[in-house]
Amino acid sequence: MDVNEQTASAAGPGPALLALYDAPLPHVYGYLLARCGRAALAEDLTAETFLAAVDAVRRQDPPDAAGPRPAGPWPRERSPPW
Repeated sequence: MDVNEQTASAAGPGPALLALYDAPLPHVYGYLLARCGRAALAEDLTAETFLAAVDAVRRQDPPDAAGPRPAGPWPRERSPPW
């Protein structure tokens, strides 16, 4: 175990969880903002999205990540600006 692994294990899962949150956050928020058009609602939905992801990971039998998606791909003319 190197120094980084020791520091990460001593700090608990917090830093790793924040890294998983921070990387996709602008994309998830931007997508939801483009879909609903209201910043406050997009912020609430973004928080609920990440809470649902944490809940899914904690389950004994987490859902298959390669399973069916509820929404199809965005058409080019409706793609978010990022």
